[in-house]
Amino acid sequence: RRGMGKHAKILMYFDDPWWEHEGNIFKNFMWTKEDRESIENN
Repeated sequence: RRGMGKHAKILMYFDDPWWEHEGNIFKNFMWTKEDRESIENN
């Protein structure tokens, strides 16, 4: 069982990680304001 509340969870596995290994990994998966606006206007 995974934590973080009542949210759907998607687990992804990659042979070669494409994200930064240092620091807070969650920042690699957060959308910027510009990203959200681009998606909303698409």
